[in-house]
Order: sequence, then structure tokens, then C-alpha cells
Amino acid sequence: MRITLLEADCGTFLLRAEDGRDVLVQTDWDFPGVASTFGWSACPCGATDGTVDCEHRMAGDITAAPRERNCPSARSRARLCS
Repeated sequence: MRITLLEADCGTFLLRAEDGRDVLVQTDWDFPGVASTFGWSACPCGATDGTVDCEHRMAGDITAAPRERNCPSARSRARLCS
């Protein structure tokens, strides 16, 4: 199944599936997981998913990065295994 990342109101995103279902992404803590679906990684060390600090980056910096990455990526597509 393909999903599309759409920018929504008030700094949120929608993930839209091919079958028309939408998922609202509205908190900073959700952004790393969504961004990883589209190829982003929290830290090259692999020690964090972006919600906790690692020795290279702080969680607050990590959660801001995918938000910034996702904004220009609106209309990006990813294929999910179903």
C-alpha cells in the first residue's frame, strides 16, 4: 500500500493511504517515526529513534529535524508492506 505525506493546518501532517484513509500526525514525538518512513534517520549511530537523547544529539533537536524535513516533502510517497 502507498501512503502520501500531506501538510495540514497548524503545523500538522496527514498520512493518506491509497484507500482514502487518513492519519493525523500532530505531535513532535510523532514526526521522527513518520519521517523515518520517508527515509530520514534520527542519528547515524542508530542508538535512538529520535524520542530520547543519544551521545551525539539531544531529543529536542532530533524531533525538530524531521519536522523541517517533512515540510518541503509534502506529497512525498512511501510504500508500506501490508
